[in-house]
Amino acid sequence: MATQPNYRGALTHYLCHPESFTYKLPDNMDTMEGALVEPAAVGMHAAMLADVKPGKKIVILGAGCIGLMTLQACKCLGATNIAVVDVLEKRLAMAERLGATTVINGAKEDTVARCQQFTDDMGADIVFETAGSAVTTQQAPYLVMRGGKIMIVGTVAGDSAINFLKINREVSIQTVFRYANRYPVTIDAISSGRFDVKSMVTHIYDYKDVQRAFEESVNNKRDIIKGVIKVCD
Repeated sequence: MATQPNYRGALTHYLCHPESFTYKLPDNMDTMEGALVEPAAVGMHAAMLADVKPGKKIVILGAGCIGLMTLQACKCLGATNIAVVDVLEKRLAMAERLGATTVINGAKEDTVARCQQFTDDMGADIVFETAGSAVTTQQAPYLVMRGGKIMIVGTVAGDSAINFLKINREVSIQTVFRYANRYPVTIDAISSGRFDVKSMVTHIYDYKDVQRAFEESVNNKRDIIKGVIKVCD
């Protein structure tokens, strides 16, 4: 995928893949849901690494695809107090539809003040940074409680400064890399109806429009939450 010649990519109708790395979809899951297992598994891996449980107060920074997948994964694990922060109203509306307790527009509101209000001035048990932004990465220590966890799910390009005085309260910082072995539990959550991946699909492209799909996904983030490419009928 976007590699130099002599390397087989994945933008093709058919792909030879090791059998040990494949999972059979249940009969009640369609191929669109199957295509979304990968990003859903990223959210599930993050939530399981964070040991999300009922009663935990959670803040998710970023309501893009991965942020919304993390929101649903947290709900699957029993969390009911979840605040989601973003700067785009369309994404916040989607987060609300998917079960966020509180949504915060970081471009219009004081994120730290609103999160303190949400957590009764205690700070969140767990903060997920899913935007891959230096701004939200730097913001996370101001939102977490003493002894809480910051989960770095997004990837910031380059260096990012963090106020260590804010995490010098036995705060744990955990990075999240892909999804480990979370495909089976994620497939089960989707097939059982506990994890709604289809709602996040805002744009569907034909295979012949692959180039446009990638360009719009990069340049039209205000409207596109998740785009999928239809390979065949």
